[in-house]
Amino acid sequence: MRNRLALIKKASPSEALDFIKGNKRYIGHVDDSQHSCIRGWVGCKEDNSPVCLKVTKGSEVKLVLAQEPRPDVVKVGKLKHENCGFSVEFSKDNHALPLVEIMVQAQDLVATMPDYSRRKAFFVHIPKAAGSSVNDIFTKSLSNVQTYTHIEGIRDQWERISHSAFLSGHIRYSEYADFFSKSDFVVFSFLREPYAQLRSHLNWVRRLVEPELLEFRKGHAKHIQGIADRLALVDFTSIASLDEFVSNIKNGGFLGLFDNCQVRYLSSVSPNERVNDEHLQEAIYNLRQLHFVGICEYSKESQSMLLKLMNLREVKAGQHSNSNSYDYGLNIKSEDIRSTLNPLVKYDKKLYEIALDLFHQQKVKFKK
Repeated sequence: MRNRLALIKKASPSEALDFIKGNKRYIGHVDDSQHSCIRGWVGCKEDNSPVCLKVTKGSEVKLVLAQEPRPDVVKVGKLKHENCGFSVEFSKDNHALPLVEIMVQAQDLVATMPDYSRRKAFFVHIPKAAGSSVNDIFTKSLSNVQTYTHIEGIRDQWERISHSAFLSGHIRYSEYADFFSKSDFVVFSFLREPYAQLRSHLNWVRRLVEPELLEFRKGHAKHIQGIADRLALVDFTSIASLDEFVSNIKNGGFLGLFDNCQVRYLSSVSPNERVNDEHLQEAIYNLRQLHFVGICEYSKESQSMLLKLMNLREVKAGQHSNSNSYDYGLNIKSEDIRSTLNPLVKYDKKLYEIALDLFHQQKVKFKK
């Protein structure tokens, strides 16, 4: 079970409590929880490795390493190392009480990074999760060799391109495993906060009905064009309209695109099937098989870590035509709207939480 630092009063380090995880003793305190920034410290009495924390405040969830300098904790004799502090920013209008949970201790991780400098890279490109930027940095960093993106459109050439330095596509992990895993790729993916991913994906498909995008629309499959036409009839600002959309998600081709999309890409669920707990467990297993997990909300940091992992030169991603400049009014900050959309993200939320944990574990290894 996770250990919880549920203190909500303001107190000095001398008032800290002990927490037990396995055979190791943890100690920590939440110093300030009355404002948008939650501050405190957590550490292990037996060594100085940083602790990964999950901080929840209402519907907002953040993960952070407790490694900020806190000489006051050492001064009062609570820990022998001062790099144990943490601070987490939340929305200013979030007045919920915080909950701090110990997720993992960094010492449990592999101490050294593997050498992937001579390996090929394969990107499982989940829609609307910083994928175009990832494609851009790899094609720029590998400008002297052959790379391919959006390989879902050239399936008849997969055998020919399987020896390329970088491949990327809107294909599921199961397809990668069936066809490309034998080719010794470093395989990775990026995940995104589920409500934000759903909103961006809905907006992106919906925009295909715009008259100025007529030529762009023609480049998409007929069934995608049909989904865009049907999506244009949904009022994204109306709870009733959204509720009808969610209730009838199995109709009109919507299911395979918008029902827990991120679990879909990491599992073998069919396009006409609802995502369930079994698919989630498959997705979690496959997530842990990835060589690297990137997070859209930490996009630049993820990209930098990934390039370092592959021993590639640092480059900046350019602007992309498929970034969302269209907004149809879907307010994912509204609790009513989030509740209405929850069936479409409830499994993705669980997967994203694990992805965040894996990402922060990677950060520890990169800082060693």
